[in-house]
Amino acid sequence: NNAGEQTPRVNILNIKTYDITSNGFSVPSDEFLNPQDYLPANTPSSLQNYYVYDNDSLNGVLNFGRMDDIRNINIGDTTLPIPTGLDGKQQLGSVNCTYSRFPDRPGSSAWNKDGTGSGVIGDGSPSGANNHFYTTKNPTDFNSYVFQNCSNLTSISMYASRMDGFFPKLVGNNSLSSIDLRSTSIEGGRPQDVSANGGQHGRRYIMWNDTFEDAQNISSILIRSNVLGRDIGEYDPVTQTYSKAAFEGATFNLPSLTELEILCPEKRIRGEFFDPSQSPALQRLISYSTGWGLDISGGTTCPSFAGNPSIVYVDLTDNQFSGNLALNNLPNLAEFYIGSNILDAITGWDQLPKLEYVTVSSNASLGPDLPNFSVGSPNIRNLGFNNCNFTNYTVGTFATCTRIRVVDLSNNNFNSNAIDNILTDLIANYNAAPRSGVTINLRNNAPPTVVYVQVPTVNISMD
Repeated sequence: NNAGEQTPRVNILNIKTYDITSNGFSVPSDEFLNPQDYLPANTPSSLQNYYVYDNDSLNGVLNFGRMDDIRNINIGDTTLPIPTGLDGKQQLGSVNCTYSRFPDRPGSSAWNKDGTGSGVIGDGSPSGANNHFYTTKNPTDFNSYVFQNCSNLTSISMYASRMDGFFPKLVGNNSLSSIDLRSTSIEGGRPQDVSANGGQHGRRYIMWNDTFEDAQNISSILIRSNVLGRDIGEYDPVTQTYSKAAFEGATFNLPSLTELEILCPEKRIRGEFFDPSQSPALQRLISYSTGWGLDISGGTTCPSFAGNPSIVYVDLTDNQFSGNLALNNLPNLAEFYIGSNILDAITGWDQLPKLEYVTVSSNASLGPDLPNFSVGSPNIRNLGFNNCNFTNYTVGTFATCTRIRVVDLSNNNFNSNAIDNILTDLIANYNAAPRSGVTINLRNNAPPTVVYVQVPTVNISMD
């Protein structure tokens, strides 16, 4: 533990890797603060890797303007800001700021709330965010993005850091494959630019159609923030509030995207949902309890996944998705969760050979027809179709689903005849593949009539 001490001094002209991970240094040595004082004129440093992770109190403004060969930076779990001078660093491959406690930036934030400020009314930062993705607290154009034109940058990790404010247009990040903004305070929106923003304020959308214009190779986008979508959307100058926060329509038109997580536990993303079919390689989509459709009368339309043949996992639980659900010809879909929404009907359930877990519970109007699982998803294991409005059951729906472990159809409106048919099919199902630990919940439907179950007996001699 070297708390209060300066980091080790080195010759930055020739050093390639600087690694002081997991110590207690608090002050960067001067050659990283003022490299121009330690390098010959017009000569860059040979530094390639800078690793200072887990030096909790380490704080100072690093200057990487002369680090032309820098490739990997890890300043996670420190109090360092993102180094200056990274714009255009062609060799930079990864930046890890996990658990970084970026320092507050001085000064007040600019917000054009009433038309007297800069840009279109609604522009700026109402929350006073620091905007650490930019070189200044109040960026007024896209050119101050800290990683601009880093053409070989593949990974940006800001997990559990103090990253906040605007999400940048990823200018010149042609090789970017992943960005992790989980457990941050990112809001979305971007700086004012009347031309690029089509005459709208920069907070109109969380992200825009051209946000990933240069980053078409990205495969993983992970965002979890309690303030994602805060003060984003349509602006009302009378109340000085924003509503219907959402992503511009073609934001995720990304051919290589396989993993997309968008979470806001405070449910601030209350506008229209995007079309996932724009990401044809998508495998995982997670956006539960985020607020989709809450600012729209009647909710936001339930997405179709017809353009997502690779989709494996979907969780859109606890939003305001409405309309009809159709799941057809999705050969890789294994888990699907869309409970606690306002869906009306299931209009498609076919060719789902790998589907094992599905929940549509607590869609109060969802019905009347229960899908035919034996035909559409014969390998189903867990079914949560409770607290809906299903009334119709097709004979044979459960008969051949011999991997079933849990069926919850409680709190629907099945009549006695439907319950009889369900029980008959489930008995046939069990007899075809006897097994223990199967749970069936049919509470709060009509009672069955008389269902005879023959239980075999065995005579056991006590002699």
